[in-house]
Amino acid sequence: MALPVFAGEPPVAGLTIMTSRFGAAEQVVVPPSALFTFPEALPGLPDSRRFVLIGDEASAPLFWLQSLEEAPVCLPMVDVNGLQVEGYAAHLGQVLGAEHDTSRVFVVARFDSLNGGFLVNLLAPVVLDRHACMGRQVILEGQSFPLRRAVRWNAATRMFMASC
Repeated sequence: MALPVFAGEPPVAGLTIMTSRFGAAEQVVVPPSALFTFPEALPGLPDSRRFVLIGDEASAPLFWLQSLEEAPVCLPMVDVNGLQVEGYAAHLGQVLGAEHDTSRVFVVARFDSLNGGFLVNLLAPVVLDRHACMGRQVILEGQSFPLRRAVRWNAATRMFMASC
């Protein structure tokens, strides 16, 4: 199954990978533009530096960042364009500057079974530069954004919104 990752991208031959993002192993085909190298490893994942971004229109703005070195490592990610947290997008634009215009920015998410919703890491967004095929995690030092922020899915707007 071909998974469109970037809107408007022409169809090209893809790379077939195995992922177990939903528990059972499955094959997915991803375009070359979905491959990213992290020169600096993500915190806690020193053995994973090559990743692929998996997602499609049906699951957007939720995506998965699958490690190519460690098959069990598959991080749920929320595209910040699908996240409504007051002041967050504007702040990222200031911090990232021109890089914000040429990259896609995501926050790492996880499902919190205690509250039945998602928690997102607003303190350390992940920046994926599709032109350089590079990724990095940015630590927003000295900011009031939390490491774990509860968000809820709004099906009508197809956005994650900050919980009260």
